[in-house]
Amino acid sequence: MNKEKKCIFCGRNKYYSPLKVFSKIQKKTVNYYKCKFCKSIHQYPTPDNNEIIKYYDSYYEVKNILNPGYLDEKNKNNLFYERDKTLAEIGFDKKNFINKSNVELGCASGHFLFYMQFYGAKDIAGIDISAKLLKSIKINNVKLINGDLSKIKKNSIDNLFMFNILEHIINIKETMDQAVTRLKKDSRLILELPLTGLISNIFKTKWRFLMPDEHLHIPSIKGLKILLKEYNLKIIGQTRFGSGFTSGSIPNFLKLKFDYLAKKFKFGDRGSFLIIFKS
Repeated sequence: MNKEKKCIFCGRNKYYSPLKVFSKIQKKTVNYYKCKFCKSIHQYPTPDNNEIIKYYDSYYEVKNILNPGYLDEKNKNNLFYERDKTLAEIGFDKKNFINKSNVELGCASGHFLFYMQFYGAKDIAGIDISAKLLKSIKINNVKLINGDLSKIKKNSIDNLFMFNILEHIINIKETMDQAVTRLKKDSRLILELPLTGLISNIFKTKWRFLMPDEHLHIPSIKGLKILLKEYNLKIIGQTRFGSGFTSGSIPNFLKLKFDYLAKKFKFGDRGSFLIIFKS
C-alpha cells in the first residue's frame, strides 16, 4: 500500500503486509491492509464510484451468489426481530421515531423503512446509491432519495440510521462531514458495522467481513472512537455480537454458544452504537 495513504480512522500511514482475498465477483485477488496503529482494515486500491454504483445496481444478483435471501421479503420478519433486540440493547427507545425526522442511509430494499413506519414514524427518508434498489421499494409516504446525505437539508435530521453502510463507503470523511451537518444538535446517530479485533485476527483471510468490492474500510473499536472524536461525537450505548461463524459453517449448537460468548464478553465482530454530539 502507498505509504502516503493514511488510515481513514486514525490518520496514520503504516500498515502490515496485505491480506489477500479472492473476489468471486471480479474473479481476482484483492488486498486488504491493516493499520499498525489502530488495527483498522482497508481495501486498496478501492473501486471508483462508477464501479460502486454498477455493483449495487446488481445487488440482488450479487447477494444471490454471496448471501441468498438477504434482500428477500421473507427476511423482513428476521430483520424486525434483530432490530428490536439491537435498538433495545443500545438504549434507543422506538418512541423516538414519533414526531421526529428519520433518515436511513443505505436503505437497500427498504426493510428498515417499513420497520420505522410500523412503529409510528411519519417523517421517513431512505437514501441509497442504487436507483434500481430504490425502485424495488413499495411503501407509501416515504421519501426515497438516490444519492447521498448531501441531498438532505442541513440541521434537519433527528435520527440518522446507518446500518452496515459505513464500511461500504469510499470516502468516509465526506460522509461523516455530511452527516454531522445534517444532524440536529440533540439528534441521534445509530451506527452498525463490522469491527476488526480478536475474531478477525483468528480468521485472517477467511474472516466473513473481508468482502471484496463491498467492504472497503472496516474499523477497530479504537479506530471508530478516534473517528467519532474528530466529529465531536460520543458513544452512549453499544452492543457487540457475532462470533465470526456463519450459519451452516459449524454445528448450530456450537455457533449459538460462540455467539453467546462473543456478546457476553464484548468481543463480537459486529457492533451497534447509539451516538450523540458531546455537550
